Amino acid sequence: MLTAELIDPRDTAWEIDQPIYRVYFWSRRPAAPGMAAAQMGYAAEEYRILDATDMLEVLQWAQDTARPGQTFCLYVEHVCDGLLGLIRLAGVDPTEPG
Repeated sequence: MLTAELIDPRDTAWEIDQPIYRVYFWSRRPAAPGMAAAQMGYAAEEYRILDATDMLEVLQWAQDTARPGQTFCLYVEHVCDGLLGLIRLAGVDPTEPG
């Protein structure tokens, strides 16, 4: 269940107005003869998105770009302790367990 609580906006030290996004499009690999499609792994096409106005623009681009049968995940890039990582904003990674 979602929880919303009031906060003091002065608790943050920095903000990025135009972050870098990534969109990963997922589709199942074609089934080999005699195999069910559900047994096949996934293939991904990954894009880095620069100069977007906001997340909604990137989300619309992803929805417009996804081919039939593809799902996608939308991430924002984030550096923590000098290491580049991703924060998921929308979508589901079908390769994650559970």
